[in-house]
Amino acid sequence: MTMRRQRAFRPFATRGRRTIGAILLTFGLFSALSVTLSIRAAARSQNQGAVVEVAARQRTLAERYVKEVLLVREGAQADPAKIAGLLSRSATVLLDGGDVPAVEGDDDETAIAGQTEPVARAQLEQERRLVMDLTATGSAILARRTVDRLPTTAHEHVGRLPPLQRLRVLAALTSNVALNSARTIATHTDHNVSSLIVLQVVLGVGGLLVSLLLALALIAATRRQTAHFRSLVTRSTDLVLVFGSGECRYASDSVTEMLGRGEESLLGPAFLDLVHPDDQSAVRSASLHAEPHELVFRLGNRFGEWRHVEAHVTDLREDRRIRGVVLNARDVTERVRLEEELMRQAFHDGLTGLANRGVFRDRLDQALARSERSHEALAVLLVDLDGFKQVNDSLGHDAGDQLLQEVARRFDGVVRANDTLARLGGDEFAILVDGATEQHSIGVARRLLDSLKGSMSVAGRS
Repeated sequence: MTMRRQRAFRPFATRGRRTIGAILLTFGLFSALSVTLSIRAAARSQNQGAVVEVAARQRTLAERYVKEVLLVREGAQADPAKIAGLLSRSATVLLDGGDVPAVEGDDDETAIAGQTEPVARAQLEQERRLVMDLTATGSAILARRTVDRLPTTAHEHVGRLPPLQRLRVLAALTSNVALNSARTIATHTDHNVSSLIVLQVVLGVGGLLVSLLLALALIAATRRQTAHFRSLVTRSTDLVLVFGSGECRYASDSVTEMLGRGEESLLGPAFLDLVHPDDQSAVRSASLHAEPHELVFRLGNRFGEWRHVEAHVTDLREDRRIRGVVLNARDVTERVRLEEELMRQAFHDGLTGLANRGVFRDRLDQALARSERSHEALAVLLVDLDGFKQVNDSLGHDAGDQLLQEVARRFDGVVRANDTLARLGGDEFAILVDGATEQHSIGVARRLLDSLKGSMSVAGRS
């Protein structure tokens, strides 16, 4: 009887090399794909905050154009042609990209890219047609010409309305379309960020599962390669934690490197002391019951910084080789910071850190709705800085920015926490005082004025 000769063990034979190579290739492919998708999503979202602000600004310009036409009609000094030019130029730049023209009080021009999203482009094209109809109607009114036979490129049925009513209707339509386009652009940007998050999770879980399957294939091929496999896993950037009876029994080297702490400070019940107090309940539940299956929590490193960790929870308590709950995680701190920064740019003024025009309008709408239901009073205070343009012209825009930041800081120090302080643009600020009586509103106005009595040091000048 012929006995089959046992194959010699070769830890780096072709089969083992292929499996290890497949693991490394999987990590590389998923990492490269993840980075590529992140770059593409970031590029799509670049400067979208400025685009949303410019789109929302069109609403104010349309209303301002109507007012200036009425002023000229009444014999007052105004320049509606300039506003018409700003409206038309901004509408074109929003659609095709370019330099957004500056508006008085906000001298900085902004370069933005054209919109590619079909719904946003359709809304912006309609807005441009409405701007053409609006400015054509305004010009006809100022020239004392009839407006009944003016063509309407936006195909809105306004031909039989009186001239001034037609002008107001076109302005209202322009405002509504501008607001809708701003919302569409903001929603599209949020969708890009959400899609990136979903793709990152899918890629992370997919990469982890594929890598584990390949690793199991390597172990099944030969148990004597365990040492080489263990070396590969311990050097992985994935964070691995194993819990038993609610206590941490194992923490991979990547966890100790991320936190800058020794292994002894992670094992046992002491691990929960490193978890953020708000997240301890979720981590305790995951370590005891393997639920929830996905969670994000914060760990404190030795520098006092909170690192955001996204974990996939696996229940291996029935596996005799593990006997515990495994958390496969990764550090997502930079992604969380990017999301927070995008949200901050969307809802806050980049110079002063105050709420921006969009947030102020939203809170004002909410306050008006509450006031209508409860019959409680509210007040809106509008503030602009006399002579601010002279500061910009004489000392430069950097000095003007410093002045605006100091004014914002002083205003913020005298308003209530539940009031809304916003920068509308340029040197214009607004304060929404909810639930305010007339006497209280006057008091707020006096406190704002008193806060500016002290001198300010800007660019070496007082």
